[in-house]
Amino acid sequence: MSQITTSGLKKVVDIRDKGYNHAKIFGAPALPELPKNGLGRKPGFIYDQGNTQYCTAYATAGASSFQEGVTLSPEWQAAKTGQVAGAPIFRGADLRDGLKSAILFGSIEQKDCPYTLKADGEDKVGRWQNYPGELTKKGLQHVKEGFYDVKNGPYDTFDNIRSALFSAKDKNGVAIVGTPWYDSWNIEESKKNVVPTPAFGEKTYLAHAWVIYDFDDTYLYAQLSSGLDMGDKGVLRFTRETVNLAFKEPWTCAFILRDKEGDSSWLIAALRIMYQMVYVIQTKLTLVK
Repeated sequence: MSQITTSGLKKVVDIRDKGYNHAKIFGAPALPELPKNGLGRKPGFIYDQGNTQYCTAYATAGASSFQEGVTLSPEWQAAKTGQVAGAPIFRGADLRDGLKSAILFGSIEQKDCPYTLKADGEDKVGRWQNYPGELTKKGLQHVKEGFYDVKNGPYDTFDNIRSALFSAKDKNGVAIVGTPWYDSWNIEESKKNVVPTPAFGEKTYLAHAWVIYDFDDTYLYAQLSSGLDMGDKGVLRFTRETVNLAFKEPWTCAFILRDKEGDSSWLIAALRIMYQMVYVIQTKLTLVK
């Protein structure tokens, strides 16, 4: 198993958001209703964020790509996450800023992105000012409606996430999560690539964001943005014990993106909000250059 040496999830609680309990809004299915073998999904495109701290943007792009069935650009998402945050995310970002970038600016397909991390480097792809303005409409073709909290349902975290994945299956929803990353998670426990439960008191040295796309009675199945050498071709399995332990920190989070319904009336409103936000960022905030 390859190692994660950089991540980029900031350990913060965003006081702008109160979040939502998916059980109250969408209904949490009783546990016996959950299929023992999960949803039968395969992982989406496995990105490689390299030696950057862009995990929030890559997780957002990965989740949206999975939902829409196309490969979206994590470079664009990194730039637009920085625009939401008010500065490039060279040292990481709150996961919610990544999700807000998908709501405010949408996403563009990988084939439409003028830059790649491998060819152009972290600095160039991370600055939203470098992207042509004509990409705005392309981004809004893949815009999201919102996101909701799936961590604090009626069960433990493992079953809350399973329940949320099942509830969101009709819209191909996946969970975007952020937790500590433990040193022991860089060590392959078995050929099945099951992530080991951290030892009691084990210290963490990173925080990381990734996508959980399926489940069964024993595991949550996650895809990371660390290339195909991580786990089983980019996929790791997390047990109930490991998931529940990892989510004990108060800043950990798990969300599902809501896809936008096919209604053209939202476009003008979305553009208005976007340009208002850009104006505020450019006139009220001091940008990091």
